[in-house]
Amino acid sequence: MSRIASRPATVNHYGRVPIGWDVKPLGQVSINHDRKRKPLSKIQRQQRPGPFPYYGAAKVFDYIDDYIFDGTHCLIAEDGSVVTPDGHPVMQLATGKFWPNNHTHILEGKAPATTRYLYYYLKGFDITGYITGAAQPKITQENLNRIPVLVPPVEVLGRTAAILSAYDDLIENNLRRIKILEEMAQALYREWFVNFRFPGHESVRMVDSEQGRIPEGWEVSELSAIATIVDCLHDRKPDRLNAGECLLLHVWNVGRTGKLDLSERFYISEGDYAHWTRRIEVSGGDVTISKTGRVGAVAQIPGGVKATIGRNLVAIRFPRAPTFLLQYLLSSHKDVEVQPHVAWHHHGKSTREGHRQVALCAAVQ
Repeated sequence: MSRIASRPATVNHYGRVPIGWDVKPLGQVSINHDRKRKPLSKIQRQQRPGPFPYYGAAKVFDYIDDYIFDGTHCLIAEDGSVVTPDGHPVMQLATGKFWPNNHTHILEGKAPATTRYLYYYLKGFDITGYITGAAQPKITQENLNRIPVLVPPVEVLGRTAAILSAYDDLIENNLRRIKILEEMAQALYREWFVNFRFPGHESVRMVDSEQGRIPEGWEVSELSAIATIVDCLHDRKPDRLNAGECLLLHVWNVGRTGKLDLSERFYISEGDYAHWTRRIEVSGGDVTISKTGRVGAVAQIPGGVKATIGRNLVAIRFPRAPTFLLQYLLSSHKDVEVQPHVAWHHHGKSTREGHRQVALCAAVQ
């Protein structure tokens, strides 16, 4: 058993720690690269697409043609959504080449602490006492540098890094497998519901329809005929809370692969939540679609999540959801159907009626 050493309270945030361990302010065991940040507007990013991720405070916003950093870095949200519901900082671990905006702190580990150690340590640290601002929460660089960091001996850090790296590798491998499975699901959808090469298709006669030739026994239907489509409220956006249980979804929560992105959460009061769920409270299996920005972007609500939809979102609920539905909504065929209903002003915007009129082809049950 390790011996315990007493340390003065002004030095040791933790009270008693094993001999050989220390507690240091984050500013002494990290290198801050905030001065190198350079924000790009959405228009600028659209003009320079590429392979390198462009990081915001809580997630990757885009992929562009250049990078500022190369290597492993801790990204800590500086303002806006800076804290998770359990009081921990909103963080990302960026690896490889990337470009950050000016809403996230950029840190590297400084000996003896490694970058990965700081990332995992800070992810479990209660940051609430270091946040300033009520209307717009913020973690200043000064407060960030004051955070006490428990620093083990070098040999312990080495063993810790090896274990954490192994978990990181597993996570990365699983993410790659998930991506492959998603691509396979889309390929299967195209094969069965676009090319009509489903099991037993050889014995099914093709007939004419308003969408061209389709298998006999199938029909073309508007989305509204098989689903409940609910538009968002158009009221003034409610005030945001730092934490809570009442979640208001925004366009930014609609991920790029059909998943809900909850890395940034907008919580509201119970009274506002009751008002905004008057039309619908979305839950597991429901789908939400964006009406502006990435028009037609789709995310399915995962099990265990309940929320209300914010402005510029539409909710879709199916009494008996066909298993192919999400794949249809993620397909290029749906995009072709949506485009005629997009009104182009300064940016594209679709309507609830446009989504109602989207046509899909399916077998009649």
